[in-house]
Amino acid sequence: GGRLLLRTTDGASPAGRTVEVKRRDFAFVLDGQSHVTIADLEIFAATITTDSRSGDGGRGTTWARAASTTSHHVTLDHLTARYVSHVTDLQGHMMGQWGQNTGLVLSGSDHALSNSLVVGSAGNGVSALGHRHRIWNNRITDTNYVAIECGCIGTGWTTDSAVEGSWNSV
Repeated sequence: GGRLLLRTTDGASPAGRTVEVKRRDFAFVLDGQSHVTIADLEIFAATITTDSRSGDGGRGTTWARAASTTSHHVTLDHLTARYVSHVTDLQGHMMGQWGQNTGLVLSGSDHALSNSLVVGSAGNGVSALGHRHRIWNNRITDTNYVAIECGCIGTGWTTDSAVEGSWNSV
């Protein structure tokens, strides 16, 4: 009937409380974009992608699209990104379905992620696909909580990128 009913964990009325709902998957879609910098930003329950079709949009029918992505030289610096990706559909090819499009997706070439915190993802914390990305001085934690062959930094076997820093897949 067009109504949403909410039951709180303690059974009390939600009136007067903060109720947050995920509204979109992507905070930024940078398909085909180049020489873009996103810095000093907090992101909650959304992610950033340089290739929204990476991993075939979660259908798991194609693999390794990063070579054809035109995006390059995107810089992500001093971000706090929490709960970047959540997935529940595990019916397709897990790596093809979620191994290339979860977390912050750096697909294309010459992207950089630095000085950032990435916390919480059902799949990867960062998907680094393509060539010559630099990922350094970041804290990436609490990733792959659905246990589907992902991790803090997933490459989908399609990268020659430099990774430095700390991460902790829990």
